[in-house]
Amino acid sequence: MGPVALQLKSADSKNQHYTVCVYFDRKCVELKNRALNEVVVLLVTKDGAPLELVATKIQRDQIVGYLQISSEKQ
Repeated sequence: MGPVALQLKSADSKNQHYTVCVYFDRKCVELKNRALNEVVVLLVTKDGAPLELVATKIQRDQIVGYLQISSEKQ
């Protein structure tokens, strides 16, 4: 989504946790041990709207979910 890229580092389907690296401006922010359906709020720029990352399905080597612009004002 725009200047954001995601890289899956690990997925634990048994315990329903995952770790991803979120890239923006060529920098990686690692989100470790996030849970299924956990809403992760990302502030990419100071003036931009926050993004929400949610994994809705965790499998052995992939996650399924969505990245959206938050409708809430922070």
